[in-house]
Amino acid sequence: MGSFVVHLAGFYSNPNHHELHQPIQRTVGTGYASTGVKPGLDYTMGKQNPTLNLRQFLPYQLSIVTNRVSASFARLYSEKFNLTIPEWRVMAVLGQQPGLSADEVCRETEMDKVPVSRAVSKLLDKDLLKRNFSGDDRRRSILQLSEAGYGMYAQIVPLALAYETELKAALNQQEQSQLELLLKKLLSATTTV
Repeated sequence: MGSFVVHLAGFYSNPNHHELHQPIQRTVGTGYASTGVKPGLDYTMGKQNPTLNLRQFLPYQLSIVTNRVSASFARLYSEKFNLTIPEWRVMAVLGQQPGLSADEVCRETEMDKVPVSRAVSKLLDKDLLKRNFSGDDRRRSILQLSEAGYGMYAQIVPLALAYETELKAALNQQEQSQLELLLKKLLSATTTV
């Protein structure tokens, strides 16, 4: 008899990715007969609940792939350039679209305000960003890379493109085209949900 999952009350969070909160699950025993634990029963609440196999749950799979790709790519620039993932994301957006506000950077990166605000502060401290204020609204700041920021950006972009090429090499041309199409469909589906 196979093992099964029991839901436990509570959540874990990855300290490096505070936005990931998932129910704690434990595999219990090798079957009902040996443990007396019934599959799918939430023993903290006494209710019958459906189980969730995270390894087959698409949002979880996408999250794992995203975290692995981000961490793998970050190893190429974090130590050499002393940048965090949020700092690089802010620089990458402003390298393409100078003159955005912090709120616009949040929208472009799909990041929360707190990590963007911290990244902007650190980049300003490192003299990699310049901040000006809008003539129309003094509360609205306009962000752009400084000369040093553009210099660093210009060094990281070739690393990013080489990393993308290496990553895509795991797929043949047809799979790459399918992936692009599927990602567009999923992005479209998540904006309507």
